[in-house]
Amino acid sequence: MAHAVITAFPFLSLPEDAHSSFFIISSEQKVKPTFNLRKLVAELQNEAGGSRGSAIDIEVVPEDLEAKKKQLAGKEILIKLVGDDVPILTWKISADIALDKVKLGDFIENQIAPKVNRQSQNASIQDFVDEGKAAHAMVEGVAKDGISVAVEKNMELIRDAVLKDVFEVNLDVESAKSYVFNGTPLDFGELKLLAAGRSNFAGSPEGRAFNIQKGLNEKMNNIIVPPGAEFSFNSFLGPITSSQGWAKALGIFGGGSLAPTLGGGLCQVSTTMYRAALLTGLPILERKPHSLYVSYYKQFGEGLDSTIYSTGPDLVFLNDTPSYILIQSYVDGDDAYVKFFGTSDGRKSELAGPYRSHDIPEEKGYKPPQNEIVWFRTVELSDGSKKEEMITSRYKTLPKHPR
Repeated sequence: MAHAVITAFPFLSLPEDAHSSFFIISSEQKVKPTFNLRKLVAELQNEAGGSRGSAIDIEVVPEDLEAKKKQLAGKEILIKLVGDDVPILTWKISADIALDKVKLGDFIENQIAPKVNRQSQNASIQDFVDEGKAAHAMVEGVAKDGISVAVEKNMELIRDAVLKDVFEVNLDVESAKSYVFNGTPLDFGELKLLAAGRSNFAGSPEGRAFNIQKGLNEKMNNIIVPPGAEFSFNSFLGPITSSQGWAKALGIFGGGSLAPTLGGGLCQVSTTMYRAALLTGLPILERKPHSLYVSYYKQFGEGLDSTIYSTGPDLVFLNDTPSYILIQSYVDGDDAYVKFFGTSDGRKSELAGPYRSHDIPEEKGYKPPQNEIVWFRTVELSDGSKKEEMITSRYKTLPKHPR
């Protein structure tokens, strides 16, 4: 078999080596690539056992790639999965793997893809009684877009980055759209994704994580807010008691003291809901930031938090759009999601921040104190009119910010 291969490629030399060399001569240059003879022989033997007669590609490796492998020996490449609706995942591989197509392809297919790939999931509204106020609806499923990793595309992405001495690469993922269907006589419009709020609770104690999941899955999921209606977070919580299944976790009291309380961690849910309402461009009627800086809320919107308590602060917003809004919420890994579905009326909501005293633009005309984080939200309506509002969150103290 080896002899047959060598005969077919007369420029091949050193057939006894696993990587054999041969010359390709063109009108412009003379290069000396290599290919894996043993691998090719194995593929030919495997193909000979079947009847497909498929073409076999010979992977040619330029000599300078071998030199690059030696140059990058010991280097690691960080591969990250980032995006609005994907889990937070990272991997580390050696440069040697990144520059080897076979090893890199195997790594993406066997180590990355199984943790990333998911099929799209649809939701269907089965029943809703419209009494002009926000209420739970009977909904089957939670709408989540599908995502997948294209092996070949990401192989090239990673290899190209490493060859340019770039050692941090964001994966390229493909999405498959999800849908919300209406199985009721009511006209809910298009029910497309308007905005999504997100927060991360990695490292939360067991009780806190339990309350977050319970709040998202049981209390805040599948709520419909009719046009012109207000949404009150506390009104959907119900009694926060042990008989209702709530666990104890730390809560903030008295402007700065921490103590175990039933339902501790529910502010993670209200914070995620608040971010979705902001990004949808809805008027926020009531919202209070925490008195203490909470590190869980730094990711995806530092300073955009909303504290609640069943007998105290609430989160309230108004659906001032002409259409119904469906709220769906869920947990994916350590991420909390709240999504608003509805029919867009053409408004756009943009957030600028976070700003502190040292980096807020002078044109904003405001100098926050050292313990305050500031955002600006601009809501542009379909008629072109704009409204900018300042969002302030003042805490007892703030972690030092690198200047």
